Amino acid sequence: MRTDVVGNIGLDVTPAVVACELCSADARHDFDARGFPMYRCPSCRYAFTHPAPGPAQLATIYDDSYFAGGGDGMGYADYVAEGPLLRERGFGYGELLRRHGAGGRVLDVGAAAGFMLQGYIDAGWDGAGIELNPAMAAHARERLGLDVRTGTLESLPAGELFDAVSFVQVVAHFADPRGALEHAAKLTRPGGWWLFETWNCASLTARAFGATWHAYAPPSAVRALSPRALDALTGGLGFVPVARGTPRKVIDARHAKVVLSSLAARSIVARGLEKLIGLLPGATRLVYPAEDVFWALYRRR
Repeated sequence: MRTDVVGNIGLDVTPAVVACELCSADARHDFDARGFPMYRCPSCRYAFTHPAPGPAQLATIYDDSYFAGGGDGMGYADYVAEGPLLRERGFGYGELLRRHGAGGRVLDVGAAAGFMLQGYIDAGWDGAGIELNPAMAAHARERLGLDVRTGTLESLPAGELFDAVSFVQVVAHFADPRGALEHAAKLTRPGGWWLFETWNCASLTARAFGATWHAYAPPSAVRALSPRALDALTGGLGFVPVARGTPRKVIDARHAKVVLSSLAARSIVARGLEKLIGLLPGATRLVYPAEDVFWALYRRR
């Protein structure tokens, strides 16, 4: 019997078919990633680990090592050192929202140390954040003076309303994406906005790399969405797509080394890139070729 970290459920045999979390179609076991079964839905092109992590596992997965030490390849070598890059990214998304007519108060989900929220504020927003890791949330409050609470999205009181909710690189980590977004809807004003950035499992890059694609990284990243899947998930909650694109994604060499190191054992390309980027100073800025990541903007009906 195998005991998976995800959900602490012992499984004698991996089920061949499970119900898709988003559309309830039959999703088939496609491959294993890091020892975890990954399922793919043929209907909405959604990929996910089953079973998903529970609340107790999330606290362990996103402990301090995730933000300083690599977090098994999906974390950060030094999250705080990437602060300026993340602040610029938040500013860019704040400006994007304003160009579409959005403004007011934003909630940054998975705010970590608050850098992206600070970028939204630089772009003229007011707002708050929610972060599971206590040390990161404390950094945002104590070092940046930001309103970042410690907890899950679902822990926020439903009566507190925001004009926009930001989900940048967070939906892949939700234990229950539908439940999380149902609660987010209770926090969003009529006519409010949702902004996502996430990995695209229907991209050419994801299809070319298959099981070795870096975004298949349980127990941290336990799902990957296509634009079609995200449209289905948000549409069922009363949100309509407004705009979509690929971001100009900039990371530093420290972050790139962590990701490539986690892939080196299963990819000759990753091993070569790891050696090449290993020659660069950690603070070197690198533009990620972002064909396999997308941003999407939705508005509440």
